[in-house]
Amino acid sequence: MGTFALAAVDILLAVCLGIALFVIQVRQKDYAARLERLERKIDLLLRQRGVEDTQPAPGIQVYSVPASPATNGDLTSEIVSLLAKGQKIEAIKRYREYTGSALKEARDAVDAIERRQRN
Repeated sequence: MGTFALAAVDILLAVCLGIALFVIQVRQKDYAARLERLERKIDLLLRQRGVEDTQPAPGIQVYSVPASPATNGDLTSEIVSLLAKGQKIEAIKRYREYTGSALKEARDAVDAIERRQRN
């Protein structure tokens, strides 16, 4: 019985270790995504202020900033115009380019603009 008990403890420890490693990997991916989002926003802010970064962070998508940044009203009217043409994906893309926001945030914002236009 002693050998069986030791084997059971070994299996239990291996399962616990596997779970712990899984949790660490999930958290690491979440932190990496958060860090990437923050880096995109910082890059966007630097470009809007005219500060040139000659070496952007590796693996980070660089968003274009218009030569003369649109005001919030200009962006909203552009989004409304794109939605009126049935170009929701383009509206979300444009919102992301201007704000540097994540896809879900941009989609939620465009959805909110669309709801306001219907009411």
